[in-house]
Amino acid sequence: MNSEDTITINGKNYTLDFDNIFQNHINISVDEFCELLQQNLLFKFELSEGILILQPMTSRNHTLIEVNLLGESNNLFKNSDVYEILSDSIAITCPDLDSYYLPDASIVISEDIQYTKVGKNKEVDAISNAVGIIEILSPATENYDRTTKYDNYRKIPTLRQYILISQDKIQVENFRKNAFGQWVCSVYRSKNDYFAIIEDQFQLCVGDLYWKTSLLKK
Repeated sequence: MNSEDTITINGKNYTLDFDNIFQNHINISVDEFCELLQQNLLFKFELSEGILILQPMTSRNHTLIEVNLLGESNNLFKNSDVYEILSDSIAITCPDLDSYYLPDASIVISEDIQYTKVGKNKEVDAISNAVGIIEILSPATENYDRTTKYDNYRKIPTLRQYILISQDKIQVENFRKNAFGQWVCSVYRSKNDYFAIIEDQFQLCVGDLYWKTSLLKK
């Protein structure tokens, strides 16, 4: 067993299970999680309702989609003083939950970003008022993204859009919160489709998200 295959929490060593993102339901407090983050680990972790979540390594398709998403969205917002898109290096937290999520991308209002200090030492920041969250689906995390994360993200009062992008087929699921507080999903399966990101004036082409991936070469 290599040292990078283990983590230490409160002096106790745990072996990482790379086939199980939920890490055999290791229960961990926010303070313990913050201490874990200070260990300069090789892998990324999330905290979901007090359960430690391992973020798996990403595929080439996943990486290309994420790069395309950030680039295209940033280009859309370049003439807007309101919105900006952030990468998975920025954490998101949910109200009243022991949570620390790392979505593939999040959208915020530039002049109104609210950071919540996580943990007793208040050394870890997480954004608490994202208006949009985007996840790129993978086999290991798809169910997690569709259930636990979707349920908890919707508890963020400011959130109005949740987007799921498939990496093994051309498909974008766009969940938007309407004026009645209901979440409505539109699905796009053609590379020629366009969908709105945050506001109708910001339109992304589905094909641009999959540029250079193996899916456009089929």
